[in-house]
Amino acid sequence: MFDKLIFASLALQLAWASQTASTAIVGSTPCNPQTPGQTSCAADSCNVEIDGQTFCSKCTGGKVPVNGECKTKAEASLCTPGTDAQEGTCTACTGAQNLYMGGCYNDCPHGASGTANVCADAPSGPTPCNPQTPGQTSCAADSCNVEIDGQTFCSKCTGGKVPVNGECKTKAEASLCTPGTDAQEGTCTACTGAQNLYMGGCYNDCPHGASGTANVCADAPTGCNIPNCEACSEDKRTCTRCQTRYFLTPEKNACLDACPAGSYATGQACTPCDPSCAECSGAGASKCTACPAGKMLRYADEGKPTDGTCVEGCVEGPECEACGLTIGGTKYCSKCKGSSVPLNGVCTSNAARAQFCTTAADGACTVCAAGYFIQGGGCYETTRQPGEQICALTDNKGKCQTCANGLGPDGAGTCPSCNPTCKTCSAANQENKCTTCATGYYKTALEGVCTSCESDSNGV
Repeated sequence: MFDKLIFASLALQLAWASQTASTAIVGSTPCNPQTPGQTSCAADSCNVEIDGQTFCSKCTGGKVPVNGECKTKAEASLCTPGTDAQEGTCTACTGAQNLYMGGCYNDCPHGASGTANVCADAPSGPTPCNPQTPGQTSCAADSCNVEIDGQTFCSKCTGGKVPVNGECKTKAEASLCTPGTDAQEGTCTACTGAQNLYMGGCYNDCPHGASGTANVCADAPTGCNIPNCEACSEDKRTCTRCQTRYFLTPEKNACLDACPAGSYATGQACTPCDPSCAECSGAGASKCTACPAGKMLRYADEGKPTDGTCVEGCVEGPECEACGLTIGGTKYCSKCKGSSVPLNGVCTSNAARAQFCTTAADGACTVCAAGYFIQGGGCYETTRQPGEQICALTDNKGKCQTCANGLGPDGAGTCPSCNPTCKTCSAANQENKCTTCATGYYKTALEGVCTSCESDSNGV
């Protein structure tokens, strides 16, 4: 509908309709479209504009939008969470809340009304003009020619009026329009403030397929400019099919040699992993191959390293005496109780110890078998989590030869640890020496610093 495209700012720029409405979103933290992960907001979902700020319409990590902010499902009791393609959104709201752009809100934004717990779109504003009788809307002859969503609006007016959102308005009503003179009389030659120039008029938002830059709606690209893309969408902004051997990202904005972290390949398309996984081999929570910070990977079958579930990190208790090793922001056991010793960070019985640990003492391993490496009181494999985060290559004496984090092993064959926020680093245990970030963290403007995606480091 035209009101969704042209009057988006009226429906989305929320001066709330009442005092109650104006406080409905107080306390919510706006998300940043450039770094949506910082508020658990899904990519390209920082798109709900309210009072000049941007809030979230779709969340990650099992959360859903409530008043524009990602909340756990336990905190969102009035939200009916979606599944599959609608995961991370609300599909219905109950009680005193209303459904709006995938989330539940206390009150509907200005221009929309709540009926049956759904915010209905505001009534359309401008009246389409009739090309056969243009004078009925002060539209000049042959100027009912701006087609938007199957309706026709005006590009040039008579009687001293100018087009604003496709409808002829007096110049006093069109304060953001710079009116033309002589041959351009009845049109706008420039727009200011929040409006953009399009086909002789000023518009709150550019029509679908055009983008606003410097208060001008630029036409959509005429060709497909995404590298390695074989077929683009109708508006040329996203890719629908990549060339052979390339994979289409979930956002459909790139064709890559391999699917990015957080997604898996389905044919030539990349599909997002289950929200519980940081990386995965397929659909579902049992196909994780890497976990977010604070979670550890538990294999259902040690013979299938592609099938794992993310569970809570190490907890000191009946099996583990000390959770003294931290890898990628997750704690692992460094000393077990009884005769058990750590294998890949988990206490393993003495009966199975011989295959990976040749010498043990006081609940920890001191010498590992060939094919394993010693780290923090346990033996680890380079082909399993979390060992693959530490060591890329072992020697034949149970020690690491090449560390995965970019540092060199010490004389005992142990890899120094980066700060938990780093995946690779230039110095051990320093938070400002990251060269790449651990899963769940992103690079900030500060050199060498990685910040949690869940934090609000920008103060927004």
